[in-house]
Amino acid sequence: MEKSKALKITGILMIIGASFTLALGVFALLIATAFSAALAPVAQLESLTHLWLFGTLLGIVGAVIQLIAGIDGVRFFDQPEKASICVIFGALTILLSLCGQVFGFIGGNVFDFSAVVMILLGLIVPVIYLVSALNLSKSVK
Repeated sequence: MEKSKALKITGILMIIGASFTLALGVFALLIATAFSAALAPVAQLESLTHLWLFGTLLGIVGAVIQLIAGIDGVRFFDQPEKASICVIFGALTILLSLCGQVFGFIGGNVFDFSAVVMILLGLIVPVIYLVSALNLSKSVK
């Protein structure tokens, strides 16, 4: 039962992080939409605004998945038969986080030591969540 407490704690942390990300993502989407409309006549910047909009939407989708994962982690931390749901959403959270990082580097972010540290820090909670969900699912067998 100790291992499932980690699922609950990481679920709470994921809910908090996803809430902030959603709020910032919606704000960024509004700015990106206004930016896109204002620069529509400038053809050279059109692809940049589409890239920005896509990145913002990817971030919002990732935050929604992370929010669902966090809620499920809190709800199902003591229910081994529901752990597979947590495993799926935990894996999706990690996948979308990595996709977002790759997308950021394609969009022009610098890949250096601090970027690697930020990627690793951003993956700590989802990886602990996923490992906890996997351990909980093993206890059902």
